[in-house]
Amino acid sequence: AITKAEGPRMVNLHGRQFECMQTATMQPNLAPGPGDEWALLPPFPSPKPEKKAPQMPPDVSTLEFKNIKQHDESISATGSILDATLKVFDGYGAVKEERPLIATDMLVPQSQLRKLEVM
Repeated sequence: AITKAEGPRMVNLHGRQFECMQTATMQPNLAPGPGDEWALLPPFPSPKPEKKAPQMPPDVSTLEFKNIKQHDESISATGSILDATLKVFDGYGAVKEERPLIATDMLVPQSQLRKLEVM
C-alpha cells in the first residue's frame, strides 16, 4: 500500500498505482488543460489603501506650552548693547560682517536680561 511506504510519500502520477486508484474511485482528471494556465497564477493583489499625508502639529511657543504669562512691567530685550560688536566670519577666517551687537542676537524678545558680562 502507498500509505505504508517508507521515505517521502510520493506518487508517480503517470504510474500504474495512481491509474488504478483514479479508476477505482472514478476521480475525474483535475489537472488544468490547455488554456487554463491562468488558474495556476496567484490571485491579483488588492490595491493598497491610500495613506493620508501626516499633519504637522501646530506651532506653539514655549511660553504658551508651559503656561507662562509674561508680565507687562518686564523690559523687552531690544536695542543695542553698548561697546559690543558682532563679527561674522566666513569659512576661511575673513570677516564677512561686522555690526553693533543687539540683544536679539543672543535672546528672544520674551527673555529678560539680568546681567551681561562682557569679556
